[in-house]
Amino acid sequence: PEDVPPSFLPEDLPLPSLPPAAGPSTGGTKVIVLGRRFRNTSSVTFGGIEALWFRVLSDYQIEAETPPHIPS
Repeated sequence: PEDVPPSFLPEDLPLPSLPPAAGPSTGGTKVIVLGRRFRNTSSVTFGGIEALWFRVLSDYQIEAETPPHIPS
């Protein structure tokens, strides 16, 4: 699909890990999640905490903003 970066093909997904692996405990980091069958996604969580917001960009991409969390 045209919305997947050229270095990835749908059969390469989902990825085993997602950058960034860490972010500020205040949240607010915008991330792009790559995977498959995202069209009907109803929630996105980071470590079990709901994203501040998210939007499904395509069947293969979601944009989300990380929530505040307790530093580990």
